[in-house]
Amino acid sequence: MHRRISAIALAIVLVTVCLRAQSVLNVPSSTHPTIQAAVTAAQAGDTIQIAPGNYLEAVVVTGKSLIIQGAGAGLTTIDGLGVQRCLELGPGPNGGAVMNVLLRDISLSWGFAAPASGRIEGGGLLVHSGVTEVRLERCEISNCLGDQGCGIQVDPGPKFYLLDCNLHDNGWWPLPGGATLPAGGALRVTTDLHATGCVFADNQMPYLSSPGIVGRGGAVALASPQLGSTPLVLISACRFLRNRADQGGAIHGDADAYLKSSRSRYEDNLAAQTGGAVRLEFATLVNFDRDLFAGNDALGLDKVLDVVADRAYLNRCTVAGNATANSGSRALRIRIDPSPSTSYGILSVHDLIVSGNGNDVVRYEYDPLRTAEVVSTIYSAQPEYVHRLSGAPLVPATTMTATVGFTSDPGFVDEAVRDFHLRAGSLAIDRGSISSALPPALAGLDLDGNPAIVGPWVDIGCYEVQNRDPGPAWAGSVPDGSGGTFDSLTINGGGGGLTRSVLLPVSSPITIGMAPAPGEAFSHFVLYGYLGLPRTPDIIPVPFAQGSIIFAPQPLVPFSPAHLTFADSTGAYAAIISAPPAPWSISGLTSPVPARLTLQAFQTVGATDVRISNAIVIDAQ
Repeated sequence: MHRRISAIALAIVLVTVCLRAQSVLNVPSSTHPTIQAAVTAAQAGDTIQIAPGNYLEAVVVTGKSLIIQGAGAGLTTIDGLGVQRCLELGPGPNGGAVMNVLLRDISLSWGFAAPASGRIEGGGLLVHSGVTEVRLERCEISNCLGDQGCGIQVDPGPKFYLLDCNLHDNGWWPLPGGATLPAGGALRVTTDLHATGCVFADNQMPYLSSPGIVGRGGAVALASPQLGSTPLVLISACRFLRNRADQGGAIHGDADAYLKSSRSRYEDNLAAQTGGAVRLEFATLVNFDRDLFAGNDALGLDKVLDVVADRAYLNRCTVAGNATANSGSRALRIRIDPSPSTSYGILSVHDLIVSGNGNDVVRYEYDPLRTAEVVSTIYSAQPEYVHRLSGAPLVPATTMTATVGFTSDPGFVDEAVRDFHLRAGSLAIDRGSISSALPPALAGLDLDGNPAIVGPWVDIGCYEVQNRDPGPAWAGSVPDGSGGTFDSLTINGGGGGLTRSVLLPVSSPITIGMAPAPGEAFSHFVLYGYLGLPRTPDIIPVPFAQGSIIFAPQPLVPFSPAHLTFADSTGAYAAIISAPPAPWSISGLTSPVPARLTLQAFQTVGATDVRISNAIVIDAQ
């Protein structure tokens, strides 16, 4: 009985502790004149509300989850006076407890990672291993100094989030016992990082400094984590401006990391050696998507990107107006260097513009036995394809490369003032590799935050032209005479009128019919389909037939899920439907979701003649 009462009493105590009302501790106040006094008095889950002011403190938080709320960046400032660290987060003496810290609407300024503190990293903020998660929202980190991670240093373990923060004018300071490869002017992480809507400006690591010192990552450094860990680094809608280092003016990574940068701007960053914007070594996966690179430079090699990775993806990016004065520096290099323990090795470049960079050479280094694909690209110079080990030139297969064109004028609105939106008539409009058949949620947004696909196909580069005149071509028109030699294909008994487009409600019945060729009682046919809208540049003359087909038939792109062999009466192809010769029709079809399907057929006339039918777009909305 005694033991049972004790157990009940213990449970009551635990419940009481868990249900304790979370408190708000105001600073300054009579009970908490300083931030540190409030931190010391606070219990897990409390909020520390800091009034506007300049607080000359070195705040240390250990072993408790807290919300530290200021009155706004620039209004509430923890000031290190250039002699001490502003804020330090660490686990409790016994470790093991969950420790989540949210820092909101605060500036950390003039912090210094003094050797007397025991760590010469993280002048503004030092986050130790053992902390669970740290979030900074609408914070400013500025004018902080250290050997590495000068603004912020995050040790292995904690998940780290930055939302709408401004990290500027942080940098390296030579300190006793400092690293020979110091990294991270604003931020150095060895753990997961999620940065959204942030600005990294005017941060600097060693740049043409003393011999034996190589500064890396003027703004951000992705450092090697603990053994067996692969950090996830997501950078979204951020700006990297005027950062400097010997390698990787904006970002440097020597970590086995997954890095994805999307809808971000890299402008006027500078490297003394290589990677004016980004230098990555040994990355597991890197993905740049809808990013803009402009005004970057490297005095040595690659003025924009220098990337070595197991898997590299460069999609819908614009690389333009980078350091035309340094004509000897390549625009970018991507080297696919898979680790011995993996069988990956993927190079994938889609919808890329490289133009107006002085030297526009793009170098792809890869193993021809690995997966490589470079399609829907616009260059002003022929790319280099070389073997990753020998450096010997490679001749890529035509199935690997599909360059839209070589031009010194991709059709920007005004390159002189860095307006890289596309003007009317640009070669890049509606020439990308993604069609409007892709659901908008998956297509995403362009660099401006607008829908990424407006026309039938995505535009090449980081911007999508909005507010264009829809006209018949954009509406899915396949004008009579664009490819077919006779009208034998029908949808619901018709040919789609002048636009060759049949608009149907979702889930409504669809009947597809094929008539024999003129003058024939019957004729064999192969009906091909494409999930998306056609585009004029894709009209393909067929050398063995009369007429043209307005999209690549499925045998030419066997691994594309958007290209179909819809029906076949010859028995020679693996079609969705095995059909008899025309006249033929099939009913009872529906589209349960919004979609566009373009159909066009090859059809026999007599014993040996082959002609192309008309084409029709089924537009289910």
